[in-house]
Amino acid sequence: MVLSKEELGKLVKESRKIKSDKIMKRYTQVMLADDIDKSQGYIGDIESGRTYPTFRVLSKIAEACEVPFSFFGSTEADALKRIIMSAYPDMSNEKVQKFLNYVLSELSDNENSPFIDIDQDLTLDILKTMYTEFKDKEKFNEYLLHKKDYPQTHVAEDTNDYIPVSRSEILDAKSAMNLILSQPGLMLNGELLSDQSKIALANAIKLGLQYAEQMQKKEKNNK
Repeated sequence: MVLSKEELGKLVKESRKIKSDKIMKRYTQVMLADDIDKSQGYIGDIESGRTYPTFRVLSKIAEACEVPFSFFGSTEADALKRIIMSAYPDMSNEKVQKFLNYVLSELSDNENSPFIDIDQDLTLDILKTMYTEFKDKEKFNEYLLHKKDYPQTHVAEDTNDYIPVSRSEILDAKSAMNLILSQPGLMLNGELLSDQSKIALANAIKLGLQYAEQMQKKEKNNK
C-alpha cells in the first residue's frame, strides 16, 4: 500500500530529527529547504501531509538528512511497484514484475524522466499510458517471434494499403508521430531502422508526447 501524505510527512519530519542528532543541533525546515533548493513553505506542506514530494525531491531529502531512501518506506522501484499493484489489483505478480521492469528500463537512461519531476497523481496517469504501450509491445514481440509463420502476401497487403491523410492529422503532433511510426520502411540517417530500433523510437516518442501532454494539462490548470 502506498504511504499516505500524512504518513510520509511524519517520516520526513523524523528524518530531520535524525539529522539534528547527527549534527548536534536543530536541523530546521529552513535548513533542509536550503540544502535541497526548495522553499521552507514547501517542506512544511510535505511534513504536514498537504502534498506529496516528487521522487527526486524525496531522494534529495534522504541525502540531506543522511538517511537511506528506504527510510521513507521503500526504494523508488518498490514505490512504483506499489502504485502499479494499486492501479491494477487483478494483475498477476509475474505481470507486475514484467511491467515494472519495462517501466524502469524506459526510465534508466532518462535523467529528466517524468517520474522524478512530477507528483504521484501524474505518475499514476503516465503509468496507465505506459501500460497500454507495454501491452502493445508484448503483442509486437509475439508477432516478431512468429513472424516466419506469417504469409508474405499477408504482410505485403498490410504495408501497401493506402489511407488518405488529412491536414489536421499532420498538424497535430500526436497524429503526426503516429503517421511516422506507422511507415513500413522507416529510416534514420539514411538507413532502415531495425524492428528493435523502431520499438525504442516509438517508446521514446510516446513517452515524450505523454509528458508534454501532462505538462500542457498542468499549465492549463494553473492559469
